[in-house]
Amino acid sequence: MNRYNEIRAISYQRHLVPLMMENSAHVFIESLSSIKANSIMDIACGTGVLTNLLANNFPKARIVGTDISEDMLALARKQSQNTNVAFKLLDAHMLKEVEKFDLITCQYGYMFFEDYTVFLRRAKASLKPHGKLVFSTWDSLEKNNFFYELCSKISQLTQAEFLSALSVPFECNKPEEIVNDVLQCFNNCTYKIVEISLGKMSFEDVVSGFIDGNVLFQDIEQNNPNGFKLLKRICAKHLAEKFSSYWQSEKALAIQFEAS
Repeated sequence: MNRYNEIRAISYQRHLVPLMMENSAHVFIESLSSIKANSIMDIACGTGVLTNLLANNFPKARIVGTDISEDMLALARKQSQNTNVAFKLLDAHMLKEVEKFDLITCQYGYMFFEDYTVFLRRAKASLKPHGKLVFSTWDSLEKNNFFYELCSKISQLTQAEFLSALSVPFECNKPEEIVNDVLQCFNNCTYKIVEISLGKMSFEDVVSGFIDGNVLFQDIEQNNPNGFKLLKRICAKHLAEKFSSYWQSEKALAIQFEAS
């Protein structure tokens, strides 16, 4: 088992899930209340947060959670208690068109895909005639002030180019352009801006969620373990100084798309 991937999966589940992914999944699922689906594929499912919530809300549906990381899927299988869910190792660019679904979901995976057009074309081909694709991206880093402060501080303390690397999850932030891309493969596409309440946790845990297991920081950790620990402490202190007075009301902004 690749140790980096295993560490990343554990850190993701321990830190990022309670910080933002769990609340995001509940916001995401609310928009699916009017959709009827007997088969669902959840792409880039990670440790299965949204997948299992889908299983709870569509108890009679056949649900498949897919991800490119076997280590993420191992945690997903371990934590799932739903009998209508299966987890499979699958690259989003390699969807099998022979298997059709009523609904395909993807929470915060779209911005990491190498070729959006290939993914959208494969997703369309994997849907039944009246099927829907629902996916979400984060809004811009500048509009997500909490994460902007964290990423900027990390970049300030390390290397300037880290900011661009850390901001990758926030780069698909122009909904009109994404809609135009979607309409190359689908007949209809709508979007909405949604607010995500951040989970209450220590700033040390927040920083660990972004740094632990991140390939960007492997050299720093290996060459200077004490410096690595200091980096995390300084970042946590910076967040506490910036946000402690209104932490309970801090939110993140995301964009949710629905295509058919």
